[in-house]
This record gives sequence, structure tokens and C-alpha cells, in this order.
Amino acid sequence: MFAGYSRPRRRRRSIASNSVLAAAMLGLRDALEGPKEELIVIQAEVPGEPPDIDRKGLHAELEDGSLAVGPPLDQLKDQAAAARRKAKRRRRLGRL
Repeated sequence: MFAGYSRPRRRRRSIASNSVLAAAMLGLRDALEGPKEELIVIQAEVPGEPPDIDRKGLHAELEDGSLAVGPPLDQLKDQAAAARRKAKRRRRLGRL
């Protein structure tokens, strides 16, 4: 081979040091933000069909005797679409 010629050494990556760095970052995140809360989903079998809240809305009596009432979702979607159309019309007319 040639005298004085040396091949540059490639930097060797260490898997262990990357793992230690990742563990330190996760520990720092937990220390600053607190541990992540997991969402627990409870499912139960109930007789009958579920109510159609899209068309009829929500009317349910709660355990404490109060009543939960919500408008039909289709009505809310229509109101939101009308508001978007109105805002778009205002922006278009404002630019003229």
C-alpha cells in the first residue's frame, strides 16, 4: 500500500449510549410533565338499541336525578355549516 495513506476511521455508534440518552429524556419528561394518565374504557352489555342522538338529541336522567339534555347533532352540524357559509360570504364581500 501507499506510505502515509490511512483510511479515515468511521465513527462507531454505541447502542448502549443511545439507550441511556433515551431513558434520561423519558425520565426528564415524566419529571416535568408528570406521568401519563391512561384512559380506562369500561364496556357493558345493555339490552335494546342505542338511542339515535343524531336525530333525536340526548335526553337522559342521571343518577342524582338531574336531566342531561342535548340538541340533535344534525341540527348542530347544520348550524355550524350555516355559520361557515356566512363567514365566508362576509370575507368575500369585505375584499371587494
